[in-house]
Amino acid sequence: MSLDSEYSEQENIDNKLCIKEESTYPFSNKISYKECKNNVTKRSFNYLIIKEGVYPVNSEFPSKKQKTNNSMPSKIKRSPQHYKIPYNYIVETTWGRAIKKRTVRCEIDYNKDTHIYQFQIKYGSDFQQVVSSNISPTTVAKIYEQALNPNTKATISGHIAPPLFSVIPINNIVFDELHVFLRITDRLWALVIAEIKEHDLFNDLTRKVIVDEMQRLKVSFYFWENKDSKTWEYTSLVGDDKEIVIKSFNLQLLFRSSRANLIRKLWDDFYELYCSMKNKTTDPIQLKKQALDWLLLFLTPSQGNPNDLNFTQGLYLPNQITSYMHVLVYHGWELLKKHQRWGLRAFSCSAVEKKNHNQVSAFFRKTLKNGGNLLKRKPAIQEIIEFENRTLYFTCNPLKEPNSVKKLRIKRKTSKGFIRVY
Repeated sequence: MSLDSEYSEQENIDNKLCIKEESTYPFSNKISYKECKNNVTKRSFNYLIIKEGVYPVNSEFPSKKQKTNNSMPSKIKRSPQHYKIPYNYIVETTWGRAIKKRTVRCEIDYNKDTHIYQFQIKYGSDFQQVVSSNISPTTVAKIYEQALNPNTKATISGHIAPPLFSVIPINNIVFDELHVFLRITDRLWALVIAEIKEHDLFNDLTRKVIVDEMQRLKVSFYFWENKDSKTWEYTSLVGDDKEIVIKSFNLQLLFRSSRANLIRKLWDDFYELYCSMKNKTTDPIQLKKQALDWLLLFLTPSQGNPNDLNFTQGLYLPNQITSYMHVLVYHGWELLKKHQRWGLRAFSCSAVEKKNHNQVSAFFRKTLKNGGNLLKRKPAIQEIIEFENRTLYFTCNPLKEPNSVKKLRIKRKTSKGFIRVY
């Protein structure tokens, strides 16, 4: 596995998504939600709660496929112990600005006889236009987008907006399995550190425990305090080290046994999922199920009252899911099915990453960084290319050893000892 130097830890901190929610509910039925990066609001939503809804009692979901109002086949509903869905629920959502401003009304109804939910989105003037589905809120949202953009054709599930690079057809885009592993591993490790900080346990003792465990694993890892920001930063691990940590780090040193076992299972299942993704003999449908199971484990909800002794803490929240997780879970199996002849490893960028690492090393160690004598100055990129050309030439065309004069030294024994004769 090659070194990964595409993103620095500082870049991850600078680009961290900050979620702000302003609400005094139930005193006010208005809720404001904002997503910000570097104190700049990227998108915001305003919610007006008309009816908060109630949960059905002892609801059961039918297991047989049924037809919806829009002639789309219904899928098997998830059991209510995973997701509780209220009915008689009405909320208005507003987003966008000026001519792009939109307001929709989302409603959920429930048929007590058939135990089927009806999800509706009402939009337009006085909410006269309606789309509905009894599959899921996601399905009715897709129907709503298709109603607004009827000419949009999605060949890959979830693809609605036009691609950023229209030169490359969306069907020809494949993710890099190496970066999926690296970026998700970064997230899992960052969540562990964040949880320690949340419990105010990120102290010298904890940092020493982590560093000692890394040394046991023979991984170079250190903490240091940034003098400017007064925040603690840590070593950005390379690919091989990340694999060692995700497989062998002893979480029992940081968490109580039950918590450590839950996080360890999440890490182990992710590594198994990653290995299955790399194996071209893996059944895509099985990979899909494996990925969804891992996502459900990642989103394990808490159970009970936090103030009770029998409270069981869950894992993580939906807003902590990254784009790489989404791609792995919902599109990994599709790409494996399409390219199963070669496997996803055939599209790995590890060689490019290695090349990038070598170029960076050459820039700092073997060039003048665009400096030097004004009359003989060369761009750094030219020096790098010339160095590579020399390396390749002498690798393919080894030079014969030149003839050289060799001196012989002979020791002769005399009555006074040894003397050297040349």
